[in-house]
Amino acid sequence: MEVENRGAQPLEDVLLRATPAKRVAAAWSDTHLPECRKFWSNSKGRAEDYDLSADTRQVDVFISHCWSPPENWKTVMGPDINYADVKSAAVAVMAKDISIARNDLQSWGNVLLWIDKACIPQDNDMLKLACINLIENF
Repeated sequence: MEVENRGAQPLEDVLLRATPAKRVAAAWSDTHLPECRKFWSNSKGRAEDYDLSADTRQVDVFISHCWSPPENWKTVMGPDINYADVKSAAVAVMAKDISIARNDLQSWGNVLLWIDKACIPQDNDMLKLACINLIENF
């Protein structure tokens, strides 16, 4: 079964979502780093992850990534460096770089990100498939 588009807008415009960086990114010293760690720690999408995003007309960054750490992560980084924390911090740095380029560092948390886990409904198979098929259009 396919998602039927009965409106005048292209389906990718109707289904496009984004999450503000502040909901999934944090510097090492940010108090909400543990919340971000929970998001980045595995690929399994939940309704609460989808709730991090909202409908949007545009996205600043499309994030493509690997959910699993490299095989030698603990050997190279040590046992105390959490891969999800590094991802969260890297996304925060990227969002801050974009905000600096816009001459507005204070707004880094509002940089709009497309991340599969947050922007594709994981609990609706029909919408999930439609979004996956539209990724190139997003």
